[in-house]
Amino acid sequence: RWEGLFCNSLGVWHSNRGEREAALRYLKDALEIRKEVGDRAGEGGVLSNIGLVYSDLGQPEEALRYLEEALEIRREVGDRAGEGGTLNNIGRVYSDLGQREEALRYYREALEILKEVGDRAGEGTTLNNIGSVYDALGQKEEALRCYREALEIAREVGDRAGEGVTCYNIGMILYYALGEKEEGIRFMERCVELDELVKHPDLESDRATLEKMRAELSGEAPSEGTTGGR
Repeated sequence: RWEGLFCNSLGVWHSNRGEREAALRYLKDALEIRKEVGDRAGEGGVLSNIGLVYSDLGQPEEALRYLEEALEIRREVGDRAGEGGTLNNIGRVYSDLGQREEALRYYREALEILKEVGDRAGEGTTLNNIGSVYDALGQKEEALRCYREALEIAREVGDRAGEGVTCYNIGMILYYALGEKEEGIRFMERCVELDELVKHPDLESDRATLEKMRAELSGEAPSEGTTGGR
């Protein structure tokens, strides 16, 4: 059992470093061990992790196959928190596929469960995801409402990385979609500040976006408006 935990942890570590093939190797080893020892709950967790790696590899069909199997197991063993997380991950795959209504359906179901189990961090992440879908659908006010709620939760739980992402999303909508340019810049400044704090990989691109906004506002550069949740 400990070997399975170790392989799963190694797989997640490699995935976080962007080393997807190595991640899959360790996660599939972990899956075999979970099956051998009859750990159904652990099996569900590993399947969900494998699904996320396939999603990151741009293989949505394979991702959905693993995530749907994980969802079935998590429901079978009564793992409500895990069920909420897996529903959120399935929503993300559908969002990446451009199937936004389907994504919203999974995200909303995930949100209800995460509220039920008191997973505030997961709730915040899901609200951010829902906001991104509304943003892509052109429903900017609804997106902003979700982002602001997600921001409140990120600050409450001390999720600095999540706060930075949400500040970016709010800043882009305020600046480009709603024309509230100074307020949008204020949120982007906070995003960059948090990027620096957590050493976020998007630091340089976010800093460039902020400088572009400032230049546009001062009239030194033409506005090239675009929005979209991160």
